[in-house]
Parts: sequence; structure tokens; C-alpha cells
Amino acid sequence: MNWQFASAAVKEELGRNPEFPGGVEVKSNPVRTVYRSGGYFIKEDRRKGNRLRREFESAQLLQKLGLPVVESLALGEGDEKSLLVTRAFPGESVGDYYYKTFIRDGADPETFLNEFTAFVRKVLESKIFHPDFHAGNILYRPDTKEFALVDVYGVRKRNFFDRFRMYRMRRIPMELRAILGNGRMIELFRGLQIPHPRRFWHDALRREADYLRKEWPKRKRQILSGYPKFTVREGDMLRAVDPLRRVIPLEEGEVLDIEEGKAEDWFLRLFYARLALVASPLFPEPVAFDCAANILYVKAVKERIPVRDVIDRLRISGIHKL
Repeated sequence: MNWQFASAAVKEELGRNPEFPGGVEVKSNPVRTVYRSGGYFIKEDRRKGNRLRREFESAQLLQKLGLPVVESLALGEGDEKSLLVTRAFPGESVGDYYYKTFIRDGADPETFLNEFTAFVRKVLESKIFHPDFHAGNILYRPDTKEFALVDVYGVRKRNFFDRFRMYRMRRIPMELRAILGNGRMIELFRGLQIPHPRRFWHDALRREADYLRKEWPKRKRQILSGYPKFTVREGDMLRAVDPLRRVIPLEEGEVLDIEEGKAEDWFLRLFYARLALVASPLFPEPVAFDCAANILYVKAVKERIPVRDVIDRLRISGIHKL
């Protein structure tokens, strides 16, 4: 395997032919595996092409521009696979942190939102284009309040045509909207210096709703089949999985008294509302669906946004059309 190192110091740190004994698998699919060995993450790609080389070069570009990115240390390329070695960042994804701290536990998100806005504004002003810019690809370290980009495949200097693709990057605050009112969301976009923030917010709500409606037939099949991102099947019971991939305990829920034979319909409606990030007492969080007994278990939503904002989002989301 041929190795390329980020610097002479990294080459000395890892050795001419790096080895990573005792690696623990973090995630895997048929073409790619990520595992951790000590203070390093190793991404192994078994496809033809130069995907990991492009990710390595994207990370180098971001470092040159002064943008915080998980440190890419070395690239190994062979006939059957390629390896990318990065240094472990002591944090977690913004998506996981935000859900745990502010949605699930109810902490005040204001300080974090100001920090996040400053970070995102720096990225948007840097004149790079990130085709997969979302909360799961940003790591956050609460003790030092540091952010770092991760999985930066495809990041490049912005070209003329990327100007027409900027919604893909500017939409990132939409992932935080579940507990924020319309006014605070508009302020977020204003803080990012996005032109016409109020118009952008309402347009973004419609775009997100249109995308979810398009994806809904596939999502519905996944939910009912026990796809691990959404549910786990235990006999006749479909158990809901929260955004942290944690099966929600039955004791956290209660039986929802609904019309006989409508439990599955409402189980799907509640999932639709969750994916649309609509927090409303009308659409509590789904916990489980007993397919044989036709019983639906739910838990209450901690509503944090004004009722009129909830109604506005319900209307735009299209839940009433399901």
C-alpha cells in the first residue's frame, strides 16, 4: 500500500507503514468500514476510484483556509482498498448534542445557538462549497466550545454554478427548528447574513416539507419494516428508535386512546410529524405500535414554541393530507 502523509511529523508519528492493531468497528456497510484504534479513526473504502483521496485533499484545503476540520493524517492506497486516517476529535455530532441537551433534556439552547451561528457564518463566508453540510457532519466539543467539520468528501472552492446550490448549505439551521419559534429561526438566518431571512425561512419550510412528502413512501416502508434508523421489531411490537438510535422504553410512554383500527395510521402520522420537526401536543412522540393488539404507545412532547407557529408548520408540512 502506498502512503501519503499530511506532514513529516505525522509520518514520524505513524511510521512509514502504519498499522492499527485492535481496532474497534464504529460503523460499516458493504463498501466501507470505519473503526477506531487508540486516538485514531480509520476509514476503509473498498470501491474503485479515488473517493478517500478527494476527502483527504478536501481536508487539506479546509486547513489552508483556516476552517476547523478533523485532522486528516494519512492516506493509504492499494489495489483492493484505500484507507484514510484521521485524529479522533473529543466531541460528538452537533445533531446528537442538540437533541440530547436541548430537545430531550430541555436546556436553554441560546448560548449554543450563538456559538453555532458564528461557526456556520464563517463556513458560509469562506467561499467553499460543502455538498453534505449538515448537523451530523459537524462535531462539537462542549468543554472548549469548539466545532470541527468531518466527512468532507467533495468539499471544494465554490464555483459559479455552486451559487445556485447554496440552499444545501444555508439550510443547516432548519435541522434545529423543532424547539425554536418562527421569530428565533428568522433571527438565526439573519445572524448568518442570509438575504431576506424571513422570506428564506418560509421558503425553506416549504422546501423541507416538499422533500419529506417525496421521501415519505420510502420512509413509511422503512418504519413498518423495522429499519434500524426508525424502529426495531420485537415480535408483534414495533418499537420506535429516537434520533440517537436508542429504543424508547415502553415505560416512557402511555397508551393513546384512539379510534379502533387506526393505531397504525397514527403511528405513521406521529413519525411524519417527528421527521418534519413539528413539536405539538397534537402529535406526541411515537414510542411503540403493537401490531397484533392494534395499540399505540406515545409520550408527550415538551412544547417549546408558540401555538400559532406550530399551527403554521402543521399546515405547511402537509400532515393533514396523509
